[in-house]
Amino acid sequence: MMLRCISQPILLRQLSASQTGTSVVEAAILLPGFVMLFAMLFDLSAGFAQKLRVQQAAVRTVEYALNSDLETVTPLLLTAEAANNAKVPMSQVTLNIWQECNGVKSTDITVPCADAEQTARWLSISISSSYTPVLGRLLPTTLAPDGTITVVGQSQARLQ
Repeated sequence: MMLRCISQPILLRQLSASQTGTSVVEAAILLPGFVMLFAMLFDLSAGFAQKLRVQQAAVRTVEYALNSDLETVTPLLLTAEAANNAKVPMSQVTLNIWQECNGVKSTDITVPCADAEQTARWLSISISSSYTPVLGRLLPTTLAPDGTITVVGQSQARLQ
């Protein structure tokens, strides 16, 4: 009996001085933080890649319009081209074509400007897409109310 009382304090001193297993405890404490950091970096890069895809689709559509005959390219054709490039429904594409006669904006491009007026035709395209991040549920509701983030790609050019 007496031996047991003496050996317990020695055993506690040995355990408190022992460093075996500390790396496992440290890893268990730090691992969730590293996993969250990795997931946040993945979300950030995937969201940025989605933004670039939508932006490039808008730019490609404007380039298509610039390289096409203005008389054969219709707004419906450009909207379909943009939706196809961005892989989104056509309802997520906003296309505006207008002309300016001496700086006065008109949405009716079928009516030509007077001979003395300077004519400029413009095309503006906006494509919206949504991205669902892995950690979307952890985002504030002001940033992502339904757990998704909307990304928008825009491009504009003077056609004539």
